[in-house]
Amino acid sequence: MMRKKVITTTAALAAVAILLAACGGNSGGTSPSGSATNAAGSSLSSPAGGQTLTIARPAGMLTFDPTKANENMSIQTFSLIYDTLYQTSPDGKSLEPSLATGYTLSSDDLTWTFTLRSGVKFSDGSPLTSKDVKFSYERNAGDQSNSFAFMDADISSIDTPNPTTVVFHLKQPSAAFLAQSALYAHSVLPDNLESKSSAEFFANPVGSGPFKLEKWTKGQEVDLVKNDNYWQSPQPKLAAVKFTVVPDANTRTLQLKTGQIDVYPIPTFYQFTQFGKTDGVSTTLFPNTWTEYVLFNQKVKPFQDVNVRRAISYAVNRKAMIDAVLEGHGTVANSYLNHNIWGYDKNTPGADYDLAKAKAALAASSAPSGFDATLLIASGDSKEAQMAQIIKSELAAVNISVTISPADSTTEQTQLANGQYQMALAHSGTDIADPSELTTVEVVGGPNNPATRAFYTNYYNPEVEKLANQALVTSDETARLKIYAQLQKQVAEDAPMAFLFYQPTPIAFRSNVKNLVYTAGGTYRLNQTTIG
Repeated sequence: MMRKKVITTTAALAAVAILLAACGGNSGGTSPSGSATNAAGSSLSSPAGGQTLTIARPAGMLTFDPTKANENMSIQTFSLIYDTLYQTSPDGKSLEPSLATGYTLSSDDLTWTFTLRSGVKFSDGSPLTSKDVKFSYERNAGDQSNSFAFMDADISSIDTPNPTTVVFHLKQPSAAFLAQSALYAHSVLPDNLESKSSAEFFANPVGSGPFKLEKWTKGQEVDLVKNDNYWQSPQPKLAAVKFTVVPDANTRTLQLKTGQIDVYPIPTFYQFTQFGKTDGVSTTLFPNTWTEYVLFNQKVKPFQDVNVRRAISYAVNRKAMIDAVLEGHGTVANSYLNHNIWGYDKNTPGADYDLAKAKAALAASSAPSGFDATLLIASGDSKEAQMAQIIKSELAAVNISVTISPADSTTEQTQLANGQYQMALAHSGTDIADPSELTTVEVVGGPNNPATRAFYTNYYNPEVEKLANQALVTSDETARLKIYAQLQKQVAEDAPMAFLFYQPTPIAFRSNVKNLVYTAGGTYRLNQTTIG
């Protein structure tokens, strides 16, 4: 869900908004009851370094509604409050039972029957039943403005024969259905939101996760406390979790060194290296599902020409970029799929750095003498600024003159959505342990995906669309893998984007923090985290 300049993930414009969502916060605040709080808010009784884990982040969250969230700050918070039927493993590669203990699938692949865990309660003590699951899925499907309604389009009906059984009837087979059950948009909420309006409910949300909301001061702080009704044993060891907004990176660094915060997520790799030399601070690289790209707008000349796109891709020295920008912590990308995603094909022929091939491809193109181009990047993003300078320098070697165009997040997304760019830096990751989400958003374009337009590239190959649809209805894993391998090969040949690199997620934290888990999807698992 790092969501991201992209998360994830869809057949609607809102889906790519997740992928390319800004991480902003609003001023002012509300308490769980909806009443106003003072700007400063109030902190929990336990200081950082005690039973409260304090996590700094650059911006505030926007919503507790899982069908409305399109940025990481919100998703990271409410993923500690709500549960799903299954959950994606921390490494992003498999699924684990959560509210469901298991499932059965009919021989025609159209009926999924889930058995729910007995005795699960929401944080207010009320029982969680199959009716809550039915309500939550129907709520997601019924709101076409949300990013993931498309995922439930194949559900024809949902039955609840008893409190611990929920039955999904599909219109057609869906190989990704189980993986989609772990998606945050499928968080299980109380049936009919306890008869409250959405505004009332999400001001003081009720979930079955390990923590519950204590207070939210918008743009500044979110305080969570342990949910004593949590179903999983052993219970969380932390008394509370505090997300505090610290916009300035230098301030976050100082606060981590002095123990004012316990966790500094995703510092720059230079900072990460320096933290590794700091007393009282530890660092870890967690796997993720991100892929970094250069996007090409195929509605704009000369990027309709595959030889132009291939020339640019051959001209970029990805290994040198990884060494310079990530201090060596990364892997050259050969596919739009990350190497941590099931279905990734290591044999996909990526475009290796080869200046001779770059010059030959350009010579065979519609712009053999070179051309001028702009590269859209996020303003204030030091990593993208570094990457852009490297690309500018390397493309100059093949007579492509690049002008770097920084834009704030709102302007950047508007330009992408409206096709007002030539090249752009972007990254994306998936929210589920299946390649279907990213495939739908990033490489399926044309008339059946007019909103996302293949991740704003306007790429469309009917063969790719055919393969993507075939993969969705193919239940045999071996056959599915072959389809995705063929699909990745075709996309690589078409070069709608230049795949750059895969990188891990750097996290810095106080050395007395133990069992901290940051998932490949960009959320925290804090069930067994302790502060010693």
